[in-house]
Amino acid sequence: RKHGFLMPTLIDQNSYVASSASLEDGAQVFANAFVGADAEVGSNAIINTGVIVSHDCSVGSHAHIAPGAMLAGHVEVGPRTLVGMGVTTAVGVRVGADAIVGNGAVINADVPDGLIVLAGSVWPKVDKN
Repeated sequence: RKHGFLMPTLIDQNSYVASSASLEDGAQVFANAFVGADAEVGSNAIINTGVIVSHDCSVGSHAHIAPGAMLAGHVEVGPRTLVGMGVTTAVGVRVGADAIVGNGAVINADVPDGLIVLAGSVWPKVDKN
């Protein structure tokens, strides 16, 4: 941008973006993705193939929501965060900035900034002993 390049917003024709959703410059919505009512997608964020960004979600700038991830309503994803393939979240959780959520994880509570949630895990981990 500082060199005068435009960062277009790209929306695949086989995706759905609600009319009340907002996408900043450079955001990309891939095929078969769904961006719900009043959702916000930051600059240069990627909403990959088959992703669901439900109503009132916020995806930060430069974040990547990988294929098949599902964000329930009112979820906030911080900037520069990776939400891996097939991740599911509970309603209203926050995934912090610079976090990584591994493929297939289940997020039931807020994830702090910079934390790595291992693939296939449940957050927070519940010790049953």
